[in-house]
Amino acid sequence: MRGEAKMKIWKTLLIVLAIAVVAGASFFMLQPKGAAGEAVCGDNICSANESCWNCGLDCSCNSNEFCSNQEKKCVKTVCGNNVCEPFESSDNCCTDCKCLAAGEVCNSESKKCELQKFNVSDEQAKSIAENYIDTQNQTTTNSQNLGYGTYYGELIKIVMIETNDSIEYVGVTESGNAVKLPVMG
Repeated sequence: MRGEAKMKIWKTLLIVLAIAVVAGASFFMLQPKGAAGEAVCGDNICSANESCWNCGLDCSCNSNEFCSNQEKKCVKTVCGNNVCEPFESSDNCCTDCKCLAAGEVCNSESKKCELQKFNVSDEQAKSIAENYIDTQNQTTTNSQNLGYGTYYGELIKIVMIETNDSIEYVGVTESGNAVKLPVMG
């Protein structure tokens, strides 16, 4: 019996060893292959002739860097080069990424979009809009400033006027002129 038990142990050890050899060989066979000394994309090593451009698996960029299509390597975002690059926006680099909202201009020091100075106050804009509605033979029951907009390329303050019959929208220019705006829907 003792001989049979030893034989079973040896057989079991041989089977485990054979499984280990097959598994190890499979692992090495599945690894990327290249000529001796040649870099292989996908081996988790960023070699000298690899970059984010030709092997993003091995070579990734650091934070605040991006893989440049022109340079084909990682480059840092540079505010002020007149190119709106990844990680830049009108909120943090309006010199490169233009301000989009009506009435905003780029502050070159803070590099943030800011509302440009408007020479007509909110109260003046409401008064001008209400007077305009009066000239249209309507009576203002309520008025409210809605913010800024543009009308034929000119910055305006938009005032909503409620009358007995309707709601009107009036744009007030910086020079104090009023214009009836189309109904916003």
